Amino acid sequence: MEDELHELNSTLEQRVVEETNKRRAQEYMLIQNSKMAAMGEMMAAIAHQWKQPLSTLAILVQDIIDAYEYGELDDAYIRTTVGKSMSQIQFMSKTIEDFSNFFKPSSKKETCDIIKIASDVLAMLTEQLKNNSISYSITCHSPNRTGSSTAAGACCKDAVITTYRSQFAHVLLNIINNAKDAIINKKRSGLPDAKEDGMISLDFYKEGDMFKLLIRDNGGGIPEHIIDRIFEPRKSS
Repeated sequence: MEDELHELNSTLEQRVVEETNKRRAQEYMLIQNSKMAAMGEMMAAIAHQWKQPLSTLAILVQDIIDAYEYGELDDAYIRTTVGKSMSQIQFMSKTIEDFSNFFKPSSKKETCDIIKIASDVLAMLTEQLKNNSISYSITCHSPNRTGSSTAAGACCKDAVITTYRSQFAHVLLNIINNAKDAIINKKRSGLPDAKEDGMISLDFYKEGDMFKLLIRDNGGGIPEHIIDRIFEPRKSS
């Protein structure tokens, strides 16, 4: 027993170091995966937001040729076309700035309106949701008001808490993206209710000094065979 105890003590420090390094490697992997996922989400959201402005710019550029051929390329036409083009470019530039600020990690807690954060997240995903016939609603139960646009963020005057704003927004973004994917997969499944339009609802409840957020969708729920594994970290491919 003394020999076993001596052997244990002599290797304990090395085992602690190895286990610590192993855990740090796992944490680093999770952080890197999270960064890559956030980057992918941002690129997908920007692509959807840019689709319409790029289409508009393409039409404006093509119309210049027609205007030249038909002798309509005068001072008024050029000023109007330049004005419309710059408006679309400014919108696209603001999109990049807004998304970059949204995905910037927060190192300290901020006092912020959580319903406004939810509205901003949904605004970023509006085009993706619309393209897949998915609507959404934000309901504040203090007082009870419902909105289906970013304006709904102003419905609760007391929806202000102190938290890590960016992390909270990322959690919402992931949950809503998962709901969106579930609804899309259900539509492709051919089930009896597959043709039903998608719906995602966010309900905010004020309970004393706390806020409760209930998120629901009609994507069919989490399959029972993976329900116990939903909090397992995603493995890198």
